Amino acid sequence: MRYVLVMGTPGRAPRARLLPADPFTRSIIVSLLLIAAGFVTIWLGYRGAARSLIVAEQIPFLFSGGIGGLALIAAGAGTLAVQSSRYWSARERVLLDKIVRRSPEVARLLEDQADGELGSMSRVSAPPK
Repeated sequence: MRYVLVMGTPGRAPRARLLPADPFTRSIIVSLLLIAAGFVTIWLGYRGAARSLIVAEQIPFLFSGGIGGLALIAAGAGTLAVQSSRYWSARERVLLDKIVRRSPEVARLLEDQADGELGSMSRVSAPPK
């Protein structure tokens, strides 16, 4: 997160305000807002259906609130899943880069394995066909 200096009124000391400048944080906030909006939509559909005793008047509220709310929840959950997966992959990549930079031997072994000099690391062997 980034701190941004916000100038106050004259005579007062400037203050720092925390802004969500990280794209990951913004995407998490948006996905949580989508999920919350989905639940609110379902609740509004229920409230609209509960106002009437006539089934023909209840069905549009239930369909629009239920399907719309589920769509918003699915969109928010999907965004949350994709962003968290991207976050953990990036974090793992950074940690692996640190390990490789700090250990030249590990880097050499990884390069040798990528070149195929060490052969297969698998213990499974199949008979030739």
